[in-house]
Amino acid sequence: MATDKAGPSHQTPPPSPEGIHPDDQHELVPLAEPDEHGHIRPPPLSSPPPAIHTPTVVTERYASPGAAPKPGAASDQSESAEAAVLVRPGFPGYRTLLVLGGILTLTAVGLSGYEAKTHTVARSLSTLYDIAVHTGTGIVAMLIATIFTERRFNDAKLAASRMFFMVALLYAIVSVNIPIPTTLDQWILGLLAYALAMLALFRLPQRDLGIIGLTHFGLWLIVKLGASLEAFIASTSTV
Repeated sequence: MATDKAGPSHQTPPPSPEGIHPDDQHELVPLAEPDEHGHIRPPPLSSPPPAIHTPTVVTERYASPGAAPKPGAASDQSESAEAAVLVRPGFPGYRTLLVLGGILTLTAVGLSGYEAKTHTVARSLSTLYDIAVHTGTGIVAMLIATIFTERRFNDAKLAASRMFFMVALLYAIVSVNIPIPTTLDQWILGLLAYALAMLALFRLPQRDLGIIGLTHFGLWLIVKLGASLEAFIASTSTV
């Protein structure tokens, strides 16, 4: 009785449902179709990712042209602008100072003529002339002071009215016949009133006020020296 010994049979696996042979699944599949010459070109490289820019941190405040400034910034700017001027605004105004200066001028002119023993009219006109001239020298002194104080001469009307009031106050006190030993004491009182009025009206640091006062005093001495030299020349020529 013969026994059939079946040798190892090589069975072919059935095809996959998609119709692809299992041995074909391990083959390399090209990523692109070959061209007419049989060369396979690699696929185009993808574009690089966009660069990431680090945002810039702005430390300064920026206000658009149409935006209203913040109250704190506006106050800081106003304070810095006010600190850079020579004539700070404030009470009293220039009209009030002109009226008060006019009253003091009339008082000084009347008292100087009344107290004069001779040449009454000439003495009154001399006082009026001194007030007008030294109001002008005071304005020039403030213009010179702007160079040394680095402040801006901003309000000519208010500056002139304040200087007119201070000079008229000085001459009104000097013209009063105060029962004190010498006339020099009247000038000391007048200069003290001048300094207090300057401190109250201008409200500047003492250094800046000192520059204005010393410059005005120097110009006053120059004018007085010129008048004294002319009087001396006239007196010597008549002898």
